[in-house]
Amino acid sequence: MIQENKTQKEKRPRKPAYKNREFPIKIIPLGGLGEIGKNMMVIESQKEMVIIDCGIMFPDEEFLGIDLILPDFSYIRAKKEKLKAILITHGHEDHIGGIPFLYKEFSHVPIYAPKLAIELIKGKLNEHRIVYEQDNLRVIGSRSLVKVSKDFEAEFISVNHSIPDSFSIALSTPQGVILHTGDFKIDNEGNDQHIFDFFRFSALGEKGVQLLMSDSTNVERRFMDMTEKDVSENLKKLIKDAPGRVIVATFASNILRVGEVAKLGIEMGKKVALFGRNMEGNFEIAKKLGYINVDDANILNSKNLKSYPEDKQLLITTGSQGEPMSALSLISQGLHKSIKIRPEDTVILSASVIPGNEKVVSKIINNIVLQGAEVYYQGIKQIHVSGHATRDQLQFMLRMIKPKFFMPVHGEPRHLMHHSDMVMKLGWPDKNVILARNGNVIELSQDKAEIVDNILLNSVFVDGTMVGDVNKLIRERKTMSEDGVIIAIAGVRVLGDEIECIPDVISKGFFIGNDLKSIQEEVKGIISRVVIEYIHNKGLDYNALNNLVKKGIERYVQSKFHQNPMVITRIVEIESQ
Repeated sequence: MIQENKTQKEKRPRKPAYKNREFPIKIIPLGGLGEIGKNMMVIESQKEMVIIDCGIMFPDEEFLGIDLILPDFSYIRAKKEKLKAILITHGHEDHIGGIPFLYKEFSHVPIYAPKLAIELIKGKLNEHRIVYEQDNLRVIGSRSLVKVSKDFEAEFISVNHSIPDSFSIALSTPQGVILHTGDFKIDNEGNDQHIFDFFRFSALGEKGVQLLMSDSTNVERRFMDMTEKDVSENLKKLIKDAPGRVIVATFASNILRVGEVAKLGIEMGKKVALFGRNMEGNFEIAKKLGYINVDDANILNSKNLKSYPEDKQLLITTGSQGEPMSALSLISQGLHKSIKIRPEDTVILSASVIPGNEKVVSKIINNIVLQGAEVYYQGIKQIHVSGHATRDQLQFMLRMIKPKFFMPVHGEPRHLMHHSDMVMKLGWPDKNVILARNGNVIELSQDKAEIVDNILLNSVFVDGTMVGDVNKLIRERKTMSEDGVIIAIAGVRVLGDEIECIPDVISKGFFIGNDLKSIQEEVKGIISRVVIEYIHNKGLDYNALNNLVKKGIERYVQSKFHQNPMVITRIVEIESQ
């Protein structure tokens, strides 16, 4: 049941009528605590369970070739009959990216999400070729009430963030209201159609909140020194003063920024072109829902780009984080099929650099500078503002809600720790502040909130179409990337007492220098000696021969070169003629 546009009294979450409260509520974070990404929270009563968000995390360079990292669904799988609903705070990848993988197993469970998130989810399900029931994708709006089940009722409360339709969720439970802020900041001067709903948050605080779970991403920054309006003014000046073509890189998911940049360009007489599959797809969805209002006549594609003067073009691209195959990365290397950097170009990176991406982003900036273009990025120009609340805004939320218990969410360990310390310094007893990590089982009752157990969570990777624990695969890729690979193949023919061994060696990423041929001959000699000696003494055993040849090559390489390449062996029988 979803209720909208009712009287204020009807909109407030109703206090569930329970005869007793003997069973505590369990809260189990499956992702997002101790890391940035794959946000997922389970909230469980004695007989029912709901999920808040189901996101992904993008791997860093440590996870060679891995596309995505998912939360571990094992806990939900084991209690699938209890799952009543999936509640979504907003449409960013780290909050909805895991839904196609979850939906394959739990397609009967309704998903309640803002309209923009619903459209983005539909796109993901279609991309995975998953057939879904329209009735199971249910749109919520500001102050929507969802009676999920006997034990749970959710109210969605509007907040500011870097994507439209962002909400906190106030979940009424047998042990009181749990408020999950989702990602939020306070900025009612921005271009979002939804304002931060001070009234509902204040009303919740007055009524009483048992537990506040609050975004911790930006806790280390004390004050929000800029607003989206300030960013817009700075971008407007840069675009206006640009002598030639303007290229703006930002997150494809930062729909509000993308729409504002497009609007500014059109106001200054420029045509807009978008590059990057996600950028183009998100732009179309935002236009469809009315979050971006531009005339299609002002939008170019790669085919008609050349028909307009370059100083009348504004290009919006992906690649603000240096992603290897993103539009901006290809442009910076001169590999993009439609765009070549000109000295008259102005390139703007309107995004903060995610920790760990500094080197690749710096490389892109340097590549563009060497081609003569002007580059502006955060640090030399104020052209980005975070979508997450700073320390002062987190304090404001805390004091407005006045929860009995507090748990920081969404952040690396240091973020969670700093947020907890902040709350205790503001007067909350340390026993009322829960510093949890993924897999902790927190029990919430009327007078207590504590970690009572821990469940083992495995890393779940997505590599192409493969989903699972591929730690061994990653270790193998890491070995190959660092020391290379040696492939040893030997054909064996045994004729009475005569043993013939024909070895061959292929190496990739290991042997270097002018003596490559002599090294390969040495390895071939090792193979022949091991094979002939073993067969003479013990007979023909291909499994044993493979292991012995592998160990012989590894010992030789380690002693001579002090390296550990991956060694792959294949010993096969040659048929007698």
